[in-house]
Amino acid sequence: MSDERNDELELEDAAEASESEKHSKPSKTDAKSGGKRKKVKKKSRFARWFREMRSELKKVVWPTPKQVINNTLIALAVIVVSGIVIWAVDQVSSQIINALRTIAKPVAELPQIPPTETPAETVTEAVGFFIRTIIGG
Repeated sequence: MSDERNDELELEDAAEASESEKHSKPSKTDAKSGGKRKKVKKKSRFARWFREMRSELKKVVWPTPKQVINNTLIALAVIVVSGIVIWAVDQVSSQIINALRTIAKPVAELPQIPPTETPAETVTEAVGFFIRTIIGG
């Protein structure tokens, strides 16, 4: 808000305050301070706020209906494209996870290695099991 408008509003508030002081009795706080303290009413603060709000709203440049429709369509298009991208990433990642699960499942079903067997026999048995599982035999 400009300085001129602020000065104008301050003068209006000062005038309202002086008018209200003329017509009202001094309160206890005014009597204690010698009447030097000004009491600002909530009503005048609300009125000032409302005047300032109206003056600011007059400065707003509102969009035309054509601009509103155009901006709405752009926003909807971005939302749809974003949804498609998120869906695609979700589908690809779920396919990757399912593929990893099918690969990991046969490894988890490998037979337990008894401690008495030699390593060559257990490796051969594990490879054979793995190949039979992949081929489906």
